[in-house]
Amino acid sequence: MLYFMITWLFLIGVCFSIGTAIVNRLKADRIDRRGDRFIAAVWLGIVVLCVSMLATSLILPLSSAVGFVLVVGLVAVSLLSQSTRRELAAVRSRLSPSFIVGFITLELIIAAFTSQKIVWFDTGLYHFGSIRWMSQFGAVNGLALIHGKFGFTSSWFALAAPLTSPIFGSRVSAITNGFVFLIAILQSLITLNQIVSRKGRLSDWFLLIFSAIAILVYTGTVLTGSPILISFSPDVTVAFLIGVTAWSILVISNSAQSSLGNSDGKMPLFDAKTIPLILSAGAVTVKLSALPLLPIGFLFYLMGNQLELQIKRLLTGSAITLLILSPMVLYSLTTSGCPLYPSTFMCLDLPWSVPIEEAIKETKPIKFWWVFSDSNESGVTAIALGVWRWLKGSVKSQIMAFITIFVIVFSIPIFRNFRKHLKLGTAWIVLLGLLGITFIMLQSPLIRFGLGYFLLIPALFGAIYGQTLFEKIPSKLTQPLFRFTHTLKQPQTILLTSLFFLGLTTVGLIQGNAQSRLILPPPLPSVNLVSDQVNDVTYVYPADWTVRCWASPLPCSAVPIKNIRLRDPSQGIGAGFVSVK
Repeated sequence: MLYFMITWLFLIGVCFSIGTAIVNRLKADRIDRRGDRFIAAVWLGIVVLCVSMLATSLILPLSSAVGFVLVVGLVAVSLLSQSTRRELAAVRSRLSPSFIVGFITLELIIAAFTSQKIVWFDTGLYHFGSIRWMSQFGAVNGLALIHGKFGFTSSWFALAAPLTSPIFGSRVSAITNGFVFLIAILQSLITLNQIVSRKGRLSDWFLLIFSAIAILVYTGTVLTGSPILISFSPDVTVAFLIGVTAWSILVISNSAQSSLGNSDGKMPLFDAKTIPLILSAGAVTVKLSALPLLPIGFLFYLMGNQLELQIKRLLTGSAITLLILSPMVLYSLTTSGCPLYPSTFMCLDLPWSVPIEEAIKETKPIKFWWVFSDSNESGVTAIALGVWRWLKGSVKSQIMAFITIFVIVFSIPIFRNFRKHLKLGTAWIVLLGLLGITFIMLQSPLIRFGLGYFLLIPALFGAIYGQTLFEKIPSKLTQPLFRFTHTLKQPQTILLTSLFFLGLTTVGLIQGNAQSRLILPPPLPSVNLVSDQVNDVTYVYPADWTVRCWASPLPCSAVPIKNIRLRDPSQGIGAGFVSVK
């Protein structure tokens, strides 16, 4: 837990510094409040750090030393900006002792919750394996030939690679997902503070409701025995990035300065509208399920300008998108021969390319509809039967269906006054929700892949009606609430409350026999291994297929390997693998 807390504090400082430099470089004055700037800066920093790590893995292994040097370099470049240094100094001057104690208490509680032993199946199958390959060797040619799942590219794994050093052995846990969970709680507290201080905007209500529901859902998954939060799954990060990207669109659209441009009335090429574009492209590098974000972020960046400037912004936006996506494409080509693996779109015939039939085999479980299809039926009948079987399959499917109907029905009032709502930004959120839900339902109807999309429109309507009802409450009735919240924000109250929860958490950890993870998280599950060899490749695989590789020596595959050999035997497994026809 102590390792988590120190690392998170370091990451917040790094991401905030990098993101603040970007916000100032874009002259994003539409994001005018300190809390909003913190949220935008931290998430921009996360995206830039993830993409930079993934790009570095194409050249060097992502060891702790390499990661640290990269981080120092990015922060040093960020601090070259005087406005960035000035803003960081202003934030530092506001850090009171009570605030620091409160933050440490929050960190401890979240670390105690997220440093549990990982049991999430996909982490043992390929998450941690992919991270260790990045950490020890970087991008490895033909890695997907070891196991198809190793071709799944994620910048989220690249961020985790320097943080899971081999010196820790198998004592690793959800340090990156815990970090995102911490940021989500912080942004909830920031927006809640704006609301109870009578400064709440639609964007505050939206992000508070979205984040609160997502936090409850992921907390519930841990308590009910399906702990995706306690893993390295990029699904968690994508869900929160979907909400934050939508929030940034609302913030920028509703800004008092939204109609301002240069002195000639034109909007510059780089402005606040670039932020949703960066966030959406960065989310795609985390996982391809974020693809619906990209057209929305791009169109939002492009629209609202004269034709001549739109053409320039089209070229600029394309360049930004390609710059962010190129490390993901190059890494995927290196490991599998396909730029968007497991998609077979534009796959190349390289010595280390995964056979097309193997890539298709990987997409079947992801698309998922094949499970519910009936080979004896065709056309509309097959689709209807598939939908019915999917609907009866689980409660999660029924929840997805209910939310889909809710979204369709309540989207109609938004589009009746499209121009008005487009100016306010709400139409963009509805469009993103509809596009995202459609994408998930067609590709892979599992709620964990598209939780963020399913929460967008309910959170938006909750924000609209919540803000309206709150403003209609007579001020006499809200005065006690405001006095109470004002008392809670006093330094003495924060200090006493933090010390109380700090002591309570400490006692709970002692009573819960958590002493073994006070410094580092618990070890991953142990594995009984079988050693084997194919051509000149010596590898191991689990004797029990339900256990998976976890922290086994590299190379480890979940199943026996066929038809591969070393790409360069003199350099060993670090040089990669090629397919044997």
